[in-house]
Amino acid sequence: MRTTLAECEAALLGARDQAKHCVTSLEPMVEFAAASLGTRDIRAVSTEVIGTGAAETPRQEYTVEAVKPVVSVSGGNMVTCHGMPYAYAVFGCHTPTATAYAVTLAGADGTRAEALATCHGDAFPGVAEAYERVGVAAGSVPVCHIMPLGDMLWVRN
Repeated sequence: MRTTLAECEAALLGARDQAKHCVTSLEPMVEFAAASLGTRDIRAVSTEVIGTGAAETPRQEYTVEAVKPVVSVSGGNMVTCHGMPYAYAVFGCHTPTATAYAVTLAGADGTRAEALATCHGDAFPGVAEAYERVGVAAGSVPVCHIMPLGDMLWVRN
């Protein structure tokens, strides 16, 4: 909880070249996304487990069956909101420079997911660790990650 509070307080001070904001419900999330995108004509995209009714995606090996772009972004064209650990719902929202993809995944046990993946080309704090994990120089190539259930990506319609 301390980390979440520290990150949300730091977001109030601003960071690099992206807007950051912490929200505790859907209404301020939509307001931040609309203000950041410059329009109220927006839509949300998120990872979805297909046909299981599962609250969580089972940890297992998945095969990538298809990849299609959601939106190509050059900064300020999407807002991502990530769930943060706290006693109640808190989302950290920001405007990353990234490209988003819809990735169809098939699990070994038959579980299917339409996952949202974002690929970052810069090395701002939080993404820099991803470069270390894959063993490449920060910012040298895009690094992609699957957004977990509950995280949201907001884009213009």
